[in-house]
Amino acid sequence: MTRRTPPAPHWAEQYLGKPWVLGTSGPDTYDCWGLVRAVLREQFTIDVPAIIVPDCAGLAVVREAMAQFQHHPELQRWQPVAAPRHGDGVQMSAARTPWHVGIWLDVDGGGVLHCLEGAGVIFTPPAALRNAGWRRCSYWRFVGAAP
Repeated sequence: MTRRTPPAPHWAEQYLGKPWVLGTSGPDTYDCWGLVRAVLREQFTIDVPAIIVPDCAGLAVVREAMAQFQHHPELQRWQPVAAPRHGDGVQMSAARTPWHVGIWLDVDGGGVLHCLEGAGVIFTPPAALRNAGWRRCSYWRFVGAAP
């Protein structure tokens, strides 16, 4: 009989299971952008701004956040990449317009750490993202100053 050493805990485990609350960025509750901001700041020393959205629900929040971000100076500090690597941002959508974000982690074959309403913070591998309805994913790498 061979004994295997269990893998060391990963820092991402501290976020798993934390609940989703609109407009929060930790440490006890997050929304999707709040989680991305917290992880980038705490684990990758990248500071990104908050995006303030109105206290409303559903697609109104999505439309407002997308309108703000399409012209936000922060967008210039990121570039799209074909394949993700550890710490890249992930935009997910069920249709054409991205409306959910997470962080790519090279853990257990790779996947997205993200926070969903009703589920909280979860880690999802690519195949499970597609099965959950996230048909399109785009990957963004932080480059710092505008390219």
